[in-house]
Amino acid sequence: MMYSSYGQAVPENIAAPWQHPLPCAKSDTVDRSLQPKGAGESFFLSVVDAVPFVPAGYAANPVANAGANAGAASGADLIKQLTDTRSQVRAAAVEALGHMGEASIPFAADLRKLLLDGRREVKQAAVKSLGQMHEAAAPFAADVAMLLTDASPDVRLAAAKSLGQIGQASVPFAADVAKLLTDASPDVRLAAIQCLMQMGQAATPFAAAVAKLLMDKRPQVRSSAAKSLGQMAEAAAPFAADVAELLVDKNADVRLAATKSLGQIGEAAAPFAAAVARRLTTDVSPDVRSAATLSLRQMGQAAAPFADALGVSR
Repeated sequence: MMYSSYGQAVPENIAAPWQHPLPCAKSDTVDRSLQPKGAGESFFLSVVDAVPFVPAGYAANPVANAGANAGAASGADLIKQLTDTRSQVRAAAVEALGHMGEASIPFAADLRKLLLDGRREVKQAAVKSLGQMHEAAAPFAADVAMLLTDASPDVRLAAAKSLGQIGQASVPFAADVAKLLTDASPDVRLAAIQCLMQMGQAATPFAAAVAKLLMDKRPQVRSSAAKSLGQMAEAAAPFAADVAELLVDKNADVRLAATKSLGQIGEAAAPFAAAVARRLTTDVSPDVRSAATLSLRQMGQAAAPFADALGVSR
Protein backbone atom coordinates (compact mmCIF):
# COMPACT_ATOMS: atom_id res chain seq x y z
CA MET A 1 0.00 0.00 0.00
CA MET A 2 1.29 3.44 -0.98
CA TYR A 3 0.65 6.51 1.15
CA SER A 4 0.31 10.10 0.09
CA SER A 5 2.41 12.93 1.51
CA TYR A 6 -0.36 13.51 4.03
CA GLY A 7 -0.68 9.96 5.25
CA GLN A 8 -3.73 8.82 3.24
CA ALA A 9 -3.62 5.32 1.81
CA VAL A 10 -3.37 5.32 -1.98
CA PRO A 11 -4.57 2.24 -3.92
CA GLU A 12 -1.86 0.35 -5.75
CA ASN A 13 -3.42 1.00 -9.18
CA ILE A 14 -2.88 4.75 -8.80
CA ALA A 15 0.38 4.59 -6.87
CA ALA A 16 2.52 5.66 -9.83
CA PRO A 17 0.45 8.72 -10.81
CA TRP A 18 0.35 9.80 -7.16
CA GLN A 19 4.14 10.13 -7.16
CA HIS A 20 3.85 13.05 -9.59
CA PRO A 21 3.06 16.54 -8.22
CA LEU A 22 -0.59 17.41 -8.62
CA PRO A 23 -1.73 21.02 -9.04
CA CYS A 24 -3.30 22.48 -5.95
CA ALA A 25 -4.34 26.00 -6.83
CA LYS A 26 -7.62 27.66 -5.92
CA SER A 27 -9.25 26.09 -8.99
CA ASP A 28 -8.47 22.60 -7.63
CA THR A 29 -7.72 21.36 -11.13
CA VAL A 30 -5.62 18.34 -11.95
CA ASP A 31 -3.80 17.10 -15.03
CA ARG A 32 -6.05 14.50 -16.59
CA SER A 33 -3.12 13.00 -18.48
CA LEU A 34 -2.25 11.36 -15.16
CA GLN A 35 -5.51 9.41 -15.20
CA PRO A 36 -4.91 5.67 -14.78
CA LYS A 37 -6.48 3.41 -17.38
CA GLY A 38 -10.03 2.66 -16.37
CA ALA A 39 -10.25 5.39 -13.74
CA GLY A 40 -13.25 7.67 -13.96
CA GLU A 41 -14.20 11.06 -12.58
CA SER A 42 -14.29 9.67 -9.04
CA PHE A 43 -10.51 9.22 -9.23
CA PHE A 44 -9.98 12.94 -9.71
CA LEU A 45 -12.48 13.89 -7.08
CA SER A 46 -10.77 11.64 -4.54
CA VAL A 47 -7.33 13.00 -5.41
CA VAL A 48 -8.44 16.63 -5.23
CA ASP A 49 -10.15 15.93 -1.92
CA ALA A 50 -7.03 14.18 -0.58
CA VAL A 51 -4.74 17.11 -1.38
CA PRO A 52 -5.79 19.96 0.91
CA PHE A 53 -6.09 23.53 -0.26
CA VAL A 54 -3.16 25.72 0.69
CA PRO A 55 -2.64 29.41 -0.05
CA ALA A 56 -1.84 30.38 -3.62
CA GLY A 57 1.86 30.11 -4.34
CA TYR A 58 2.36 26.88 -2.39
CA ALA A 59 3.23 23.62 -4.11
CA ALA A 60 0.98 20.57 -3.93
CA ASN A 61 2.89 19.25 -0.95
CA PRO A 62 3.29 22.14 1.53
CA VAL A 63 5.30 19.99 3.94
CA ALA A 64 8.01 19.02 1.48
CA ASN A 65 8.08 22.47 -0.07
CA ALA A 66 7.66 24.59 3.06
CA GLY A 67 11.26 25.74 3.09
CA ALA A 68 11.21 26.83 -0.54
CA ASN A 69 7.75 28.39 -0.46
CA ALA A 70 7.58 29.86 3.06
CA GLY A 71 7.65 33.37 1.64
CA ALA A 72 4.96 32.68 -0.94
CA ALA A 73 2.11 33.06 1.52
CA SER A 74 1.77 35.36 4.46
CA GLY A 75 1.66 34.12 8.04
CA ALA A 76 -1.97 35.23 8.12
CA ASP A 77 -2.76 32.84 5.27
CA LEU A 78 -1.16 29.98 7.16
CA ILE A 79 -2.88 30.88 10.42
CA LYS A 80 -6.22 30.25 8.73
CA GLN A 81 -5.08 26.71 8.02
CA LEU A 82 -4.33 26.03 11.70
CA THR A 83 -8.03 25.56 12.39
CA ASP A 84 -8.73 23.39 9.36
CA THR A 85 -10.69 20.24 10.17
CA ARG A 86 -8.07 18.09 8.43
CA SER A 87 -5.07 17.28 10.60
CA GLN A 88 -2.73 17.01 7.61
CA VAL A 89 -3.55 20.60 6.67
CA ARG A 90 -2.95 21.85 10.20
CA ALA A 91 0.37 19.99 10.39
CA ALA A 92 1.50 21.31 6.99
CA ALA A 93 0.64 24.89 7.97
CA VAL A 94 2.52 24.54 11.27
CA GLU A 95 5.63 23.21 9.52
CA ALA A 96 5.46 26.02 6.97
CA LEU A 97 5.32 28.56 9.79
CA GLY A 98 8.35 26.94 11.37
CA HIS A 99 10.28 27.40 8.14
CA MET A 100 9.49 31.12 8.08
CA GLY A 101 12.08 31.78 10.77
CA GLU A 102 11.75 35.04 12.69
CA ALA A 103 8.73 35.98 10.60
CA SER A 104 6.74 33.28 12.40
CA ILE A 105 7.38 34.67 15.91
CA PRO A 106 4.22 36.84 15.99
CA PHE A 107 2.22 33.64 15.56
CA ALA A 108 3.77 31.75 18.47
CA ALA A 109 0.60 32.02 20.53
CA ASP A 110 -1.37 30.43 17.69
CA LEU A 111 1.08 27.54 17.57
CA ARG A 112 0.79 27.13 21.33
CA LYS A 113 -2.89 26.24 20.94
CA LEU A 114 -1.96 23.31 18.73
CA LEU A 115 0.18 21.76 21.47
CA LEU A 116 -3.15 20.42 22.71
CA ASP A 117 -4.26 19.14 19.32
CA GLY A 118 -5.71 15.65 19.32
CA ARG A 119 -3.45 14.49 16.51
CA ARG A 120 0.14 13.42 17.13
CA GLU A 121 1.53 14.87 13.92
CA VAL A 122 0.05 18.29 14.66
CA LYS A 123 1.39 18.42 18.22
CA GLN A 124 4.79 17.26 17.03
CA ALA A 125 4.92 19.92 14.31
CA ALA A 126 3.77 22.65 16.71
CA VAL A 127 6.35 21.89 19.38
CA LYS A 128 9.08 21.62 16.76
CA SER A 129 8.18 25.00 15.27
CA LEU A 130 8.20 26.65 18.69
CA GLY A 131 11.68 25.27 19.30
CA GLN A 132 12.84 26.84 16.06
CA MET A 133 11.89 30.22 17.52
CA HIS A 134 14.49 29.71 20.28
CA GLU A 135 14.32 32.39 23.02
CA ALA A 136 11.26 33.98 21.43
CA ALA A 137 9.27 30.91 22.50
CA ALA A 138 10.32 31.31 26.16
CA PRO A 139 6.80 32.31 27.31
CA PHE A 140 5.60 28.91 26.14
CA ALA A 141 8.31 26.74 27.71
CA ALA A 142 5.88 25.42 30.32
CA ASP A 143 3.42 24.42 27.60
CA VAL A 144 6.14 22.58 25.72
CA ALA A 145 7.28 20.86 28.93
CA MET A 146 3.80 19.38 29.35
CA LEU A 147 4.43 17.28 26.26
CA LEU A 148 7.43 15.56 27.86
CA THR A 149 4.93 13.02 29.19
CA ASP A 150 2.96 12.63 25.97
CA ALA A 151 1.99 9.09 25.00
CA SER A 152 3.83 9.42 21.68
CA PRO A 153 7.63 9.02 21.73
CA ASP A 154 7.81 11.30 18.69
CA VAL A 155 6.12 14.09 20.62
CA ARG A 156 8.27 13.53 23.71
CA LEU A 157 11.35 13.64 21.49
CA ALA A 158 10.24 16.90 19.86
CA ALA A 159 9.44 18.44 23.26
CA ALA A 160 12.88 17.63 24.67
CA LYS A 161 14.61 19.05 21.61
CA SER A 162 12.43 22.14 21.68
CA LEU A 163 13.18 22.89 25.33
CA GLY A 164 16.89 22.66 24.61
CA GLN A 165 16.49 25.17 21.79
CA ILE A 166 14.39 27.55 23.88
CA GLY A 167 17.29 27.94 26.30
CA GLN A 168 17.35 29.37 29.80
CA ALA A 169 13.58 29.62 30.09
CA SER A 170 13.56 25.81 30.04
CA VAL A 171 15.85 25.42 33.05
CA PRO A 172 12.95 25.14 35.55
CA PHE A 173 11.93 21.98 33.70
CA ALA A 174 15.31 20.24 33.91
CA ALA A 175 13.96 17.66 36.36
CA ASP A 176 11.13 16.83 33.97
CA VAL A 177 13.60 16.39 31.12
CA ALA A 178 15.80 14.19 33.33
CA LYS A 179 12.90 11.77 33.77
CA LEU A 180 13.23 10.99 30.06
CA LEU A 181 16.72 9.58 30.66
CA THR A 182 14.96 6.30 31.42
CA ASP A 183 12.54 6.53 28.48
CA ALA A 184 11.90 3.32 26.54
CA SER A 185 12.90 5.07 23.31
CA PRO A 186 16.66 5.48 22.76
CA ASP A 187 15.98 8.53 20.61
CA VAL A 188 14.12 10.17 23.47
CA ARG A 189 16.91 9.29 25.92
CA LEU A 190 19.42 10.85 23.55
CA ALA A 191 17.32 14.00 23.17
CA ALA A 192 17.01 14.27 26.96
CA ILE A 193 20.80 14.14 27.40
CA GLN A 194 21.34 16.75 24.72
CA CYS A 195 18.64 18.98 26.18
CA LEU A 196 20.26 18.84 29.62
CA MET A 197 23.62 19.69 28.06
CA GLN A 198 22.09 22.83 26.59
CA MET A 199 20.90 23.81 30.09
CA GLY A 200 24.48 24.01 31.37
CA GLN A 201 24.94 23.93 35.14
CA ALA A 202 21.26 23.12 35.66
CA ALA A 203 22.08 19.57 34.52
CA THR A 204 24.62 18.80 37.24
CA PRO A 205 22.08 17.50 39.80
CA PHE A 206 21.31 14.73 37.30
CA ALA A 207 24.88 13.53 36.79
CA ALA A 208 24.15 10.14 38.36
CA ALA A 209 21.19 9.57 36.06
CA VAL A 210 23.28 10.54 33.05
CA ALA A 211 26.11 8.24 34.17
CA LYS A 212 23.77 5.24 34.03
CA LEU A 213 23.48 5.81 30.29
CA LEU A 214 27.20 5.22 29.81
CA MET A 215 26.21 1.57 29.48
CA ASP A 216 23.31 2.18 27.08
CA LYS A 217 22.99 -0.21 24.16
CA ARG A 218 22.91 2.66 21.66
CA PRO A 219 26.41 4.06 20.98
CA GLN A 220 25.04 7.55 20.32
CA VAL A 221 23.51 7.54 23.81
CA ARG A 222 26.75 6.33 25.43
CA SER A 223 28.71 8.98 23.56
CA SER A 224 26.34 11.79 24.53
CA ALA A 225 26.32 10.65 28.16
CA ALA A 226 30.12 10.86 28.24
CA LYS A 227 30.06 14.29 26.62
CA SER A 228 27.47 15.50 29.12
CA LEU A 229 29.54 14.34 32.09
CA GLY A 230 32.62 16.00 30.64
CA GLN A 231 30.69 19.23 30.36
CA MET A 232 29.87 18.99 34.08
CA ALA A 233 33.65 18.94 34.80
CA GLU A 234 34.38 18.50 38.52
CA ALA A 235 30.73 17.76 39.28
CA ALA A 236 31.15 14.51 37.34
CA ALA A 237 34.21 13.43 39.35
CA PRO A 238 32.37 10.58 41.11
CA PHE A 239 31.75 9.01 37.70
CA ALA A 240 35.26 9.26 36.26
CA ALA A 241 35.78 5.51 36.61
CA ASP A 242 32.56 4.82 34.71
CA VAL A 243 33.66 7.14 31.91
CA ALA A 244 37.09 5.47 31.81
CA GLU A 245 35.46 2.11 31.05
CA LEU A 246 34.40 3.54 27.69
CA LEU A 247 38.01 4.07 26.65
CA VAL A 248 37.91 0.54 25.24
CA ASP A 249 34.44 0.77 23.72
CA LYS A 250 34.20 -0.82 20.28
CA ASN A 251 32.72 2.39 18.88
CA ALA A 252 35.32 5.07 18.03
CA ASP A 253 32.92 7.95 18.69
CA VAL A 254 32.27 6.61 22.18
CA ARG A 255 36.01 6.25 22.87
CA LEU A 256 36.54 9.78 21.61
CA ALA A 257 33.83 11.20 23.88
CA ALA A 258 35.18 9.30 26.89
CA THR A 259 38.73 10.45 26.24
CA LYS A 260 37.70 14.09 25.98
CA SER A 261 35.43 13.81 29.01
CA LEU A 262 38.20 12.54 31.29
CA GLY A 263 40.32 15.54 30.38
CA GLN A 264 37.45 17.87 31.20
CA ILE A 265 36.75 16.18 34.54
CA GLY A 266 40.29 17.06 35.52
CA GLU A 267 42.24 15.87 38.56
CA ALA A 268 39.62 13.33 39.54
CA ALA A 269 40.43 11.51 36.30
CA ALA A 270 44.18 11.35 37.09
CA PRO A 271 44.02 7.68 38.18
CA PHE A 272 43.04 6.86 34.60
CA ALA A 273 45.94 8.69 32.95
CA ALA A 274 47.61 5.41 32.02
CA ALA A 275 44.44 4.19 30.31
CA VAL A 276 44.22 7.45 28.37
CA ALA A 277 47.91 7.13 27.42
CA ARG A 278 47.19 3.71 25.92
CA ARG A 279 44.66 5.35 23.62
CA LEU A 280 47.42 7.73 22.55
CA THR A 281 49.67 4.90 21.41
CA THR A 282 47.30 2.13 20.37
CA ASP A 283 43.96 3.53 19.20
CA VAL A 284 43.22 3.03 15.52
CA SER A 285 41.35 6.34 15.35
CA PRO A 286 43.50 9.44 14.81
CA ASP A 287 40.78 11.54 16.43
CA VAL A 288 40.95 9.46 19.60
CA ARG A 289 44.73 9.65 19.65
CA SER A 290 44.61 13.41 19.25
CA ALA A 291 42.01 13.70 22.02
CA ALA A 292 44.19 11.55 24.30
CA THR A 293 47.06 13.98 23.89
CA LEU A 294 44.89 16.91 24.94
CA SER A 295 43.27 14.96 27.76
CA LEU A 296 46.64 14.01 29.27
CA ARG A 297 47.80 17.60 29.12
CA GLN A 298 44.65 18.63 31.00
CA MET A 299 45.54 16.17 33.78
CA GLY A 300 48.69 18.11 34.60
CA GLN A 301 51.21 16.26 36.77
CA ALA A 302 49.35 12.99 36.37
CA ALA A 303 50.57 12.95 32.77
CA ALA A 304 54.27 13.32 33.71
CA PRO A 305 55.05 9.57 33.40
CA PHE A 306 53.81 9.75 29.81
CA ALA A 307 55.90 12.73 28.74
CA ASP A 308 57.75 10.67 26.14
CA ALA A 309 54.51 9.62 24.49
CA LEU A 310 53.36 13.23 24.54
CA GLY A 311 56.60 14.36 22.97
CA VAL A 312 57.47 16.82 25.73
CA SER A 313 60.42 17.02 28.11
CA ARG A 314 60.02 15.82 31.66
